[in-house]
Amino acid sequence: MSPDPRKQRKAASFVEAAEDEYRGEGDDQPGGGDDGNDDEISDKVDGWLKGLRPDAEFNVSAYMDCFLSENLLRAYIRDAKPDLVDGVKDEIVEWRTKELKNKEAGNVSFAIRRDDDDLEYLGMDALAVAVEGADAKARQQSLWKDALSYKPVRNAVGHTGVLSDLGKSHLSMTFENIKGRVRNIIKSVT
Repeated sequence: MSPDPRKQRKAASFVEAAEDEYRGEGDDQPGGGDDGNDDEISDKVDGWLKGLRPDAEFNVSAYMDCFLSENLLRAYIRDAKPDLVDGVKDEIVEWRTKELKNKEAGNVSFAIRRDDDDLEYLGMDALAVAVEGADAKARQQSLWKDALSYKPVRNAVGHTGVLSDLGKSHLSMTFENIKGRVRNIIKSVT
């Protein structure tokens, strides 16, 4: 399945704008002097940016797919109000605690999330269990199974990793299955 060309153009435009910031385009550079190294440094940075561009475009698009999928499931859970199983509740406590410790270590005293909702602390695998129930792991077709397969590659994208071609293919195919499952789950409610 080839990527949506409209989505590709938007990702390319976004990456180009971010690259321009690294090049300093449109900025008045302090110092203004030419010490002879500026062109060499600029050429090197441009080469690196050019090398990262295809991966950056893929990751921008993949991140958006992940963001929308997980947040659509959160919206579904808020709407359907299923009971959260113990394992999901434990994960909420674990991630809230980790975030609090990281905020303290980072000297961050303000809210970093828009909503202080327990669902904000769940990844795709726990969201899948919250949506499909405790028997999600036993089902033949399960969002949870896709979430397990999706997680390591999604985490690499979320942590700004550059994916292999196989990693990109795997994430794309798994996402297509997740997208189909999310649509079916949402249709079942409406």
